[in-house]
Amino acid sequence: MELRMQLKSDFFNQASWEQLYIITDHWKSDLCFYHDETKFLKHLVDRYSIWLTLPDNIEQVRQVSEKLQVCERFKNDLLDTIARHMKHIKDMIENPFVHNEQAFREEHAQLEEDVADYVKSHRNLKKEIFAITEEVVESEKLQHLLGQNNNS
Repeated sequence: MELRMQLKSDFFNQASWEQLYIITDHWKSDLCFYHDETKFLKHLVDRYSIWLTLPDNIEQVRQVSEKLQVCERFKNDLLDTIARHMKHIKDMIENPFVHNEQAFREEHAQLEEDVADYVKSHRNLKKEIFAITEEVVESEKLQHLLGQNNNS
């Protein structure tokens, strides 16, 4: 792990502005993909939430919806930061004395960590949503079947 951090640090300290711009643009592209995926996940949660009858299921879905909103705000903040960062890179290419180079490279490394944290959070939330959706659908089916048997 320490070697990986050292290699990453060396790369960020030696990479050209063009290389840093390409990496940052790739992060932006990834986050745009996650934006589309988040829309799908919201649709999935909303689609099943209207049929819920059990209070525990309603609460689980409410909690995961809140987590999805927090994750989306995090992504939007990252996209704003990336846009500013890409502008700074353009400025550095045009005039290398506009920004403090070392501070900028440290900012870039921190941004990479933030993007990695977001990706990890998003993946974990996606797994949680799929698990909850499966669990809720099964328990609601069972509740529906039990309700039909009691009416017979």
